[in-house]
Amino acid sequence: VGALKIRPDEALAINCIHSLQRVTKNGRDSILSTFYSMNPKIVTVVEDEVDLTHEDFGDCFSECLRFFSLFFDSLEESFSRTSNERLMLERTSARSIVNILACEDSEVYERREKGAQWAWRLKEAGFIHAAFS
Repeated sequence: VGALKIRPDEALAINCIHSLQRVTKNGRDSILSTFYSMNPKIVTVVEDEVDLTHEDFGDCFSECLRFFSLFFDSLEESFSRTSNERLMLERTSARSIVNILACEDSEVYERREKGAQWAWRLKEAGFIHAAFS
């Protein structure tokens, strides 16, 4: 935290785009507390609206299937079959699906939570919700 060398006349903004899903479930509260201790003016969290933290495999599988079905449908509508962007997104998603469903908890590098879960975590860390103006 001290390595950032934030001056008193500067405002700190923390922008987390698809990065917190790779933090372990236990580490999420810790990192948000660290963010809070940095006294930022704003923190934004952008994550997929899906809960893949279920302990029960069936629940996790159903949620994974629902989310990625919608995601692949959107790719179908947005890109041609031979689009390099589409192929890259499909490969990345395939790796995510394997990681979510086939790996043991200690090996899982990605666990996505819904916005309500992130809002609760942020509130518990001390942050206050700010509405858009």
